[in-house]
Amino acid sequence: DSRAIAQGDVDPKYKSYIIANKDTGLTKSDEFPSGIKDLVFSFGSKSSTSGRLMPTYFILKETGMMPDKFFTKPLQFQTVGGHDATARAVAGGSVNVGVLSYKKYDSMVADGEIKAEDAPIIWETPYYADYNLTVHPTLEEMFGEGFIDKLQKVLVDCTDKDVLKAFNRDDLIPASNSEFEGIAEVAKELGMMR
Repeated sequence: DSRAIAQGDVDPKYKSYIIANKDTGLTKSDEFPSGIKDLVFSFGSKSSTSGRLMPTYFILKETGMMPDKFFTKPLQFQTVGGHDATARAVAGGSVNVGVLSYKKYDSMVADGEIKAEDAPIIWETPYYADYNLTVHPTLEEMFGEGFIDKLQKVLVDCTDKDVLKAFNRDDLIPASNSEFEGIAEVAKELGMMR
């Protein structure tokens, strides 16, 4: 089986934001915003963990319904542009509410790509483990026994800012398959993975 060997220091506690267009008047709450059910809602890409999979799970958990049953208007998906497109669609008003990666939203606000007041955060999902670096066991056959452990050590010990920037992370920490079993179970439960 493939093996997770490293992850960004933020990845064990990843989350998604539900954001709303300012004209909705919605504000941040610790409670799931059930009032969004009659608004136009957008996920990110259908294959995104933080823009689709985990938000689908949390909507089901909070409402007892799958999103296509909870929302009264047809669901939207950002098929091009992913998280950026979701943020822009909400800020621009082409959809009322959307869900995306917290890291992408925070960076877009910090970089001035969107204004937080145009698309405020109204709810944060609970934490979940997300991205990791995974290797195939044939690496051991190709490069010798112990290679994967050595690769993991090199990644985790890496302080080269250019390498870390390539992974869009400030630091890498060890990862194991068990940390990502929850995502796999959610994907199976929702029929998104066999």
